Amino acid sequence: MLSRILGCLLFTAVLVLAGCGSGTGPECSSANCNGCCSGGVCQGGSSTSACGAGGSACSACGSGQSCSAGRCSSGGCSTATCNGCCSGGVCQSGTATDSCGSGGAACTACGTGQTCTAGTCSTAGCGAGNCAGCCLGGACQAGSTASACGAGGSACSTCLTNQICKTDQACGVDPNSSWRVQPTSATITATNNGASWDADGSGPDPYIAMTCPSASGPISSSTAAIQDTWNPTWTTGGCVTKASALLAQPWVFQAVDQDLVSDDPICQTSQLQFTEANFAAGGWSGPGLGGLQTLTVELQPQ
Repeated sequence: MLSRILGCLLFTAVLVLAGCGSGTGPECSSANCNGCCSGGVCQGGSSTSACGAGGSACSACGSGQSCSAGRCSSGGCSTATCNGCCSGGVCQSGTATDSCGSGGAACTACGTGQTCTAGTCSTAGCGAGNCAGCCLGGACQAGSTASACGAGGSACSTCLTNQICKTDQACGVDPNSSWRVQPTSATITATNNGASWDADGSGPDPYIAMTCPSASGPISSSTAAIQDTWNPTWTTGGCVTKASALLAQPWVFQAVDQDLVSDDPICQTSQLQFTEANFAAGGWSGPGLGGLQTLTVELQPQ
């Protein structure tokens, strides 16, 4: 009898221990949470204090950032810079079901059973298995026009201004188009390695000497020298060449201080390789070197 009582007590204790924590639910994970996990609990994932998606750990966004589609971002996406869609200020491809869109519009999440086709959520069946071009509104397109560019059953892209649908069915600058490489502004250091730029203590007289690549040989040019300034601006003097040449070879330039006897280099001769992104943005702006602190260059279609 005693052994039977002890056995019952032991069985009851095992049941109690096995039941510890029951009712708290499963731990937060990618299997049961579309947002993010914080302290084992699933959060929406759309707040700046708890940002995330797919059951990942929640993150706190930094100052000035916002949370969109489970990502922290500082912004900057627009119709002028994005072929896909904008999520939290960041340009997305616009082809994913959780960030679908085109033309720099805000990304949207497709519903259950839908796919993202040409930046539009759809239940249609256009895809890699049945379309050699690109998919637009669920229908297969040739994929060779600026308004519907793409291949392999991907979502069609709308090319940006000054872009075409190239022979590889991707948006980009027309390789045969002519462009002017035009330096527009710069900032020069206060001194020339500690000395005045000019003998009378006045500012430098800067200009940009440059060479554009070309199929027929280098094209040399120069902006005008702007007198007595550390912040020159130019509107003329650039060199003109084909986009294909600028994408294949670098633009060569040097900032120079014009003097009566002998011009002084502000920086050494440098090279800048332009990309498709530079053509889409209309130019390049960034830090220089030596006495040239910054330089802005426009790419102007001719």
